[in-house]
Amino acid sequence: MKRVLFAPVAFAAVAALSLSACNKKSDDAAESTADAIESYSDTVADSMDTKADNMTNEASEAVLHDKADAVRDQGKHKADEVEDSVKKSN
Repeated sequence: MKRVLFAPVAFAAVAALSLSACNKKSDDAAESTADAIESYSDTVADSMDTKADNMTNEASEAVLHDKADAVRDQGKHKADEVEDSVKKSN
């Protein structure tokens, strides 16, 4: 019974190693991760902007909008770092 289960597991491990060695796959994974980082930071920033729009104090509103812009910029920067790290390793 153990021998029968070993073959599929071994095959799956070899297939996974083969795919991880492929540059295209790592590029796709990096792009997917970068997209997720940007999407998350945009969602957080959008929420901050919505909260700022509902504020009555204009100065506080402006500060929160600036912070939302900073969150977007940081997300973009981190996403670029992820993509660049894969390009450098290839």
